[in-house]
Amino acid sequence: MFLCSGDVENGNWNKALELLAELIRTDSEVTQHPLKLKLAVAVALTFAMPVISYAYRETKKEIDPIQRYLSYSRWCLTEPMFEIVKNVSCWHLRYVVGSWAEDGELEWARDNVAPEFLTTDKIGEATHSMIKYRDFNEDGVSIHDGAAFYNHRPETLELLLQEGGVCGVVSKFGTALCQAFGVPAMPLGQPGHCAFTWYTGKEWVLGNDISGWESSCYHEGIQTQWSQCAPFIRLMSDAQERGTFAISEKMRIAASTLSPEKRIGLLFSCVIPKCPENYDSWLDFLQLAKDTGLIGRSENIAEGKPVAVSATEERAQNLTENSGSEWWTGEETAWIEIDLEESHVVDRVKIQWWGFSKADTYKVFAINENGQKCLVKTEEDQAVDKAEQGNDCNQWINLSGWKEETRKVRLELSNGNKDPWNMNMLFGLRQIQVFSVNRTETRNNFVDICEEFEKEAEIQEKQSGEAHIISDRKPVKVSSTDDRALNITENSGSEWWTGEETAWIEIDLEETCAVEQVKIWWWGYSKADTYKVFAVAENGQKVLVKTEKDQTVDKAEQGNGCNQWVNLSGWKEETRKVRLELSNGNKDPWNMNMLFGLRQVVVSGKTKINMANLCGPNWQDLVVQANSNSSWVDQGVSDHKETVWKGNEQECWLEMDLGCICCVKSIVIDWEEMGKAEKVEVVIRKSSGDVKIEDPTYLNQIFRKMRSKFFSNNDVDMDDFTSLNQVCRGIRLNFFGNGIAIRSVKIYGVKYTNQNMIVNRMKRFLENHPFVFDMLVDQFLKY
Repeated sequence: MFLCSGDVENGNWNKALELLAELIRTDSEVTQHPLKLKLAVAVALTFAMPVISYAYRETKKEIDPIQRYLSYSRWCLTEPMFEIVKNVSCWHLRYVVGSWAEDGELEWARDNVAPEFLTTDKIGEATHSMIKYRDFNEDGVSIHDGAAFYNHRPETLELLLQEGGVCGVVSKFGTALCQAFGVPAMPLGQPGHCAFTWYTGKEWVLGNDISGWESSCYHEGIQTQWSQCAPFIRLMSDAQERGTFAISEKMRIAASTLSPEKRIGLLFSCVIPKCPENYDSWLDFLQLAKDTGLIGRSENIAEGKPVAVSATEERAQNLTENSGSEWWTGEETAWIEIDLEESHVVDRVKIQWWGFSKADTYKVFAINENGQKCLVKTEEDQAVDKAEQGNDCNQWINLSGWKEETRKVRLELSNGNKDPWNMNMLFGLRQIQVFSVNRTETRNNFVDICEEFEKEAEIQEKQSGEAHIISDRKPVKVSSTDDRALNITENSGSEWWTGEETAWIEIDLEETCAVEQVKIWWWGYSKADTYKVFAVAENGQKVLVKTEKDQTVDKAEQGNGCNQWVNLSGWKEETRKVRLELSNGNKDPWNMNMLFGLRQVVVSGKTKINMANLCGPNWQDLVVQANSNSSWVDQGVSDHKETVWKGNEQECWLEMDLGCICCVKSIVIDWEEMGKAEKVEVVIRKSSGDVKIEDPTYLNQIFRKMRSKFFSNNDVDMDDFTSLNQVCRGIRLNFFGNGIAIRSVKIYGVKYTNQNMIVNRMKRFLENHPFVFDMLVDQFLKY
């Protein structure tokens, strides 16, 4: 919890740890009470940087962290706080305990909010009905005169209610109202404006908003996570809510001890998919991708390329030759067109002006292979490097890239500046650089990762036929004390507990499985005298499969009532989630008021294999190549017409692309009458090369057996014939014999979708959080 609840300002972890130790010494119940522990960690992390009282900010008065913890721990047990304070993560609580309001002000706030606003959805709206929005006080003093507006009195919540203010007061007052009731909230900066946001338990809502999330940033004095951009608040919130952030972070840290090649594979295949919202994992992955050359280099693709210009053609090539010479013109308007000689996706453009003769206004167009021109940038999009700021002579400017396919880059210049050397030149440029990442190189490099997936597929395929622990480190949802939920599957020796009268636990196995055994390790004496176990299918259907009456106790555990293990046998129902519903608990003997406690739930079983015909209904659609003399022939009449493939040579072949990595179990060929091959050779296509099945004749025996048994009806019993068990992306079939003719090919197996699932999951994540993608591009692809 301490390490996975957000960053500490300025990396002051020692201060945070010292403060946590002091809180534990102050309140001995911190380590025993789940909510108190979350509050203590939240205070320690937040107050590692001093939290300044808003009312007394002129004197920089610091809020006492110990008193802040004691106040909130008391309020949560005795005051009418919202239920959300008990359910959110420690990270969320940082934006409760970090309130800029004094403890007495927060108590005042709870006494003065109208009843209609006393819900998490409405609490933030109360500020608009309470704060008078005004620029001048009754004495005519402007709000922009600072403390004078309030006659130099401490700007407490009560005074703000009395005197009013503008956007900053509205937002900071609204933030404090939320925090007074245990609702996470914080002020936000927007262009020329102050807004705020609060967490309803389901989403972060913008209050007093005029610009939206994309234009919002953290307010000064608020501790940040990953970036100053406000959308990262929602990103970290999603990470905390997912429940797998802690595991992802542990795996990310552990991966740092590996070689770069192994580390990047672990990040791509395990760490990021476990919790895509963990932005640090993306940063690590992209940094390693650049360091190891996985991401192709960003190259100047304009160097030496042909240039057309509106005037002074003899100097045009200076723009792309990096010669140090210049191009110029004295015309009122001008244009430049660089031919990249093939299509590219442009990542960025750099322009170096000549002297002071830059264009005050210009347009950049992307021209595709068909000559279609698309406006992509103007002077309003340019940025200047820090080293160039204040330097107007021979200045470099930067433009970010665009998504349009680009064969030519065209600049149209206007509103030039006459040179100071009396040459009457209005526009001048020394160089134009156009950058694009070598995407071919990047794609080729990713093949190596695909090979790793193939190896992983082979391992998983082997494991799928063997019973093994399938709950290890899997996500867990619980009815309460969610910050301890993952202890149930992490085998950490720690526990989960709750004092509720009834409780439930739900373990997500992340794929459909056949459960063979469940073992439950109770904590102390707090076991459930009655409980139910449900198997939850992929479609969410819940089936009761076990109760406490079905449990057995190992001989070694009999008579041992403390920390006891119990066993449950498996069941036949397909299971995506295992749910336990507990009742009739037993209070712990340590006066912690816990009725139920578990140290671990271990689910053992097999990954469910759902074999299918990988070819689908139209097997010919998968054929990507065949020998040149082969042909497709339509036979039959009316609705009984079928297409037959004929080899037409003594040795012929066809190659099929399965579309993704698969584990091929069996191949079924339906031969046309008199069209059967004398011998068949199977070649497995992998990204690492071809693998030939050594004995090409054995397939004839399999085909003969399969055809006689399985093509007489539609029910295919996959257990009855020999399987290939080959992990591959494609299959090539080499046929030997005369008059070869095939009605259909059916390839039975399992699509190894983990690779696609991971990539698609990342893609969906980036589509839903475009600001993350933009930040990554800015950080790694900009010059």
